[in-house]
Amino acid sequence: MSSLPVLLGGFVEDYAVLGVLRTYLRFCSGESGLAFEMAAALQADSLAASAEPPLPSTSESDPLTRTRMPALQRSLPKRAWRFSPFDRVVCNIGQWAPGTVEQLDVPDPDDPTGSRSFPYVVQLDPPVGRLVSVPADHNSCIRPEVCFGKKVGAAWFTLACLPVQQSTTLRFGVGDRVACAVEDAEGELTMWEAGTVEAVRTIIEEWEGEGGPVPFRVRLDSGITVLVHRDVHWLVRDLALQPPGPRNNARQRFGKRQRDDSVWEDLDHETRNVRQCAPLLQCGDCDEDE
Repeated sequence: MSSLPVLLGGFVEDYAVLGVLRTYLRFCSGESGLAFEMAAALQADSLAASAEPPLPSTSESDPLTRTRMPALQRSLPKRAWRFSPFDRVVCNIGQWAPGTVEQLDVPDPDDPTGSRSFPYVVQLDPPVGRLVSVPADHNSCIRPEVCFGKKVGAAWFTLACLPVQQSTTLRFGVGDRVACAVEDAEGELTMWEAGTVEAVRTIIEEWEGEGGPVPFRVRLDSGITVLVHRDVHWLVRDLALQPPGPRNNARQRFGKRQRDDSVWEDLDHETRNVRQCAPLLQCGDCDEDE
């Protein structure tokens, strides 16, 4: 153990840094394995050297402040995270695994100060099928599940996100115009981009027999090719119903739109059904007495 602090550049003397390190290693190792054991031992050594971890405050000598600091920190406004509950993401657990965001800002049970929290708790898909706590809102830990192709490693992210079972029928065919969910230029958020289906049930040679066929290979209007690993409305939509642009409320299947002739329509992005509907309630239609 004596050599480990040297390898870590002395960071083990900083309780906050050590806590982040321990959390990250535990996250990547799935609560077990050498990485978790090493981090736990490092934290034990650090805490033994200091009976009480320092509080992030300039008033540590004030007993009242020391008593109330954890509660005060928990009462601070929550940070603006990239993802919301029910968003689809891919998590780094030593390998990449897809899942659904369950909770935000979950307190770290191993932090005695009460000052640290996990940005997300994610329910991973089968076959992993467990909850994981994400230590940082960073692409090295968590990233959006999209139609991969714009960034390095697209084929392997696609393989990681393939569902256990694909749809037997496909909503689109070769030549159809679609809108695909893709990463934005920074790779942090997502957007809809227009493209054309080039192939269906595509086999990816890089996988060397692993996985199965990908429902669609789409050539975006920008010239980039992306892989659509699931035929679902939150990854690929009919371009006639979904214009390119920001991808807000990505999991929302139903929507409304107003045509050029002022007629309102209900949209179902999964079935691609469209029907006329009553116009959205305008402020001028409201009863002032209500």
